[in-house]
Amino acid sequence: MRIELPLRIWLGKRSYSLTLNNYRNWHYHLSNKIKHEFEKIVGYQLPKQQLSTPIQITYEIHKSTKRRYDLDNLVVVAKFFHDTLVSKGLIEDDSNTYISGISFIDAGVGKNDKIVVTIKES
Repeated sequence: MRIELPLRIWLGKRSYSLTLNNYRNWHYHLSNKIKHEFEKIVGYQLPKQQLSTPIQITYEIHKSTKRRYDLDNLVVVAKFFHDTLVSKGLIEDDSNTYISGISFIDAGVGKNDKIVVTIKES
C-alpha cells in the first residue's frame, strides 16, 4: 500500500512546513489544527479495514530541489501519520507492538515535495 503525504499544510492563507524545527515552536492549539488538517488530507487515501499488525512503514522523501536537509527533521510527518492511523482505527496504538519498524529514505529530486509511504503488513 502506497500513500502520499504532504510536507506542508495550509491553514487559511498561511502554510506550515512539517518539520521538527517548526513543530517544537508551535503553540499546542496550532499544532492540533495542523494535525487535524493533515488527517483530512491523508484520510481519504487510507484503507477502510484494520491493518494486520505489526506493520513496517517506509517514508520515501521526494524533494523538488537539491537543497540539503536532515531526514530526522521530518519525523513530525511520521508522528502525524501514526496518529492518523490510530484515529482512523487502522491500528490500535502507535507503540512498537503495532509498528515494528520505521525507515526514512531519500528518494532524490522530483517534481514536487512529498513523502511516499509504503506500509508492509505482517
